[in-house]
Amino acid sequence: MGKLAEYRQILKKLDDWDQYILAESRLPGPRANLELVEAVAAEGDINKFRRYLTYDANQAPYGSALEFLPVCGVVGLGRLLAEGKTELLAVLRSYASDPRWRVREGVTIALQKFGDVNHGRTFKGDGGVDLW
Repeated sequence: MGKLAEYRQILKKLDDWDQYILAESRLPGPRANLELVEAVAAEGDINKFRRYLTYDANQAPYGSALEFLPVCGVVGLGRLLAEGKTELLAVLRSYASDPRWRVREGVTIALQKFGDVNHGRTFKGDGGVDLW
């Protein structure tokens, strides 16, 4: 079993994810736990993602473990976006200019999820969705 599958199984068993996520985030440190980000995005729901996105740059500054929560939130929005919830594009877009580079990178991962299921059809002109 790979790390992603392991994390997903653990999350399914937990009532409160936050302490586990923060402990396993690898932050502060040079490399966040991207497998855990993917697991949270796969197993979470809109309410969890919205709550994680309430952690702004003052509450969860760059380099802190708390910064991991909004990263998970934006990547989770990407999963929902890929599932057809295109109304979340505006929310996702607002995080594209976040002062924390990890959150901005999370937006990139989120848009990749959307692009993977839309096969590059991302603009109105070719039958896709207007991103911006």
